Amino acid sequence: MRYPNFDVLRLLLAVQVAFVHGWAYTDTKFNWAGYIMAVPAFLAISGFLVLKSYEESGSVTLFMRKRALRLLPALAVSILLCFVLFNWQVAWDSFIIWLTGGLISRGDISNSPLWSLVWEELAYFVLIVLWGIGAYMRKIAIWILFFSSLLIVDWALKFSSHTQIIVQLMPAFFIGNLAYLY
Repeated sequence: MRYPNFDVLRLLLAVQVAFVHGWAYTDTKFNWAGYIMAVPAFLAISGFLVLKSYEESGSVTLFMRKRALRLLPALAVSILLCFVLFNWQVAWDSFIIWLTGGLISRGDISNSPLWSLVWEELAYFVLIVLWGIGAYMRKIAIWILFFSSLLIVDWALKFSSHTQIIVQLMPAFFIGNLAYLY
């Protein structure tokens, strides 16, 4: 079964992310906290769709191949464009942002939105582990993980806003998982 409304939601979220990043680069006084919910919303949608994808894949290898074909070509093109449009340092800094999930940012100019991809990839790995131990066969396990992740979000309120956004990805992913399970 295909869910075309998710495509529309993802397009709207992508436009929001692009608009906000463009605005933030051109206006140093930009400060709109509402934009930070776009990435958790993406991960909630992914939590739904990738659980479906994994269930239909039939093997970890096929699932990982599908995920790699979805993310890695765009990542490679993005980093290549950073190199072509700017220089090797911007491309390298963008790669470091992706690799570290934005926890390390070495330069002023980089493709900073890449930070979220590694966290999505980590969520895929968590899904594989949870599937392997049978957690998706017992919905209560996913509920427990969801509520536990909310406690972690509350605990993380004392950290930087970027860290808070990263931590918010956990419950978002489990919300998507639960929506698929129900």
